[in-house]
Amino acid sequence: MPALALDRPSVHLAAAFASPSAVVSSPANYGAYLQHTTLSTVPATVIGLRNSDPCQAPWIFTPYCFVDFGQTWALANSAKRQARCQAMVANGAVFLEAVLRNVDYAVFHSCWGAAFDVAVASELQSSAAGLSWLTMVATPMLAPVAAEVAYWGHNGITTFETQWQNYKRLGVLNSYAITNAYGVSYPLTLQAQNGTYRFASQTTFKMYWSLANDLMAVVTNTTRIGGKSLVRSSANYAFANTTLGAVLVQNGTLASPLTAGFQLVESLLGPFGSVDMVYVAVPPSVRRVFSTLVELSRVPLAGNMAAQADYFNIT
Repeated sequence: MPALALDRPSVHLAAAFASPSAVVSSPANYGAYLQHTTLSTVPATVIGLRNSDPCQAPWIFTPYCFVDFGQTWALANSAKRQARCQAMVANGAVFLEAVLRNVDYAVFHSCWGAAFDVAVASELQSSAAGLSWLTMVATPMLAPVAAEVAYWGHNGITTFETQWQNYKRLGVLNSYAITNAYGVSYPLTLQAQNGTYRFASQTTFKMYWSLANDLMAVVTNTTRIGGKSLVRSSANYAFANTTLGAVLVQNGTLASPLTAGFQLVESLLGPFGSVDMVYVAVPPSVRRVFSTLVELSRVPLAGNMAAQADYFNIT
């Protein structure tokens, strides 16, 4: 990380803090920003997965391409999406194995076992290779982080990039500590936001609704894919004679017939339920320009109380 001068005008929060109580505002999407940048590295991902709740794992927003790193069992819900998957194999987020081998499988299975067995395990149990893979992910023994990172690298995986969604807000705790000459440290919180699900106000399920909803659908007899497998090679494949879009219509996530606007979106991006929501970061050049503009706008305020008063009165 480059050196950061904490007394630069652009670092300061433009607000008045002279009152007995003050509020420090922070962007609500900072957790998502970290997930798509700093925390998308393989080491950070492995550590993060091992410290996460296994029962929440299916809500990690990624349309899976394969069950395993060896790409033996495909998982995409359409042929076109499976073809797109070939350009994503350096991304660990498209492999279910990346998650399952780094969470407590027993806890995961206690929450999702019935659905996982229908969606994935039943098909894998029909072969020796599949049984071996299931035994591997179920073994309660995690490799050291460095060894796990090396294993991912051996399989050509260089990152873990989830897709963009708005059904949950990612929490973040950002703090630092000041240590005095006596060695006593004082922690100071810069930002503390709780993660939360916001299913009632989400709008992205129609693009793809996460593995969690897939799992719930296959164990619900009234859905179009009840009792079906998510593995493409299965004779009981869920999307052999239907689409996820049709399932979304059935449960009310997607209206039918499509409005003119949705028809246009589908014609440009492809069928609903199989749309990749790729996160596109702000280009570094734009970030540098913005930082420069903030710096230039803050310099006149430094040490000028009259200018600060005028600035804070701007509505």
